[in-house]
Amino acid sequence: MHFPSWPTPDNLVPCFLSLEIYKEDVKELAMVLFKVEVDWIADVFQVVHHNGMVQIIPHSEFTLKGVLDDDVVAVFGAKIHSAIAECPVRARELAEGKRRTECVSMTFSKDEGTISLTMGLETGVLIQNKLNSKITT
Repeated sequence: MHFPSWPTPDNLVPCFLSLEIYKEDVKELAMVLFKVEVDWIADVFQVVHHNGMVQIIPHSEFTLKGVLDDDVVAVFGAKIHSAIAECPVRARELAEGKRRTECVSMTFSKDEGTISLTMGLETGVLIQNKLNSKITT
């Protein structure tokens, strides 16, 4: 987790939680969160969208953003969803009428993945404390 060095009311991104994803879970999470099939074919990254559109990305790394609230709850649970909803970035997205949040992103690098969550500070601290207590017990 990463927190700002000095929180202020205008911090748009109070904290980040990054999760490394096991190789065998990357494809399933991409489908559940972004409704896409992902695969590395030779040295290019292929993204197949639900409407059949295929993107070919000739880079070693690729990031997807834009997840529906219901999918956040389904994958991460209500507490993480609340932490994301508490974030000023999400509040701005909702005010602009955006249904999908960019507070959840997934970066792909070969067969690996990293999910990044942008959360509000208060709930982010509570989640960090809970994670730390599970590690030490």
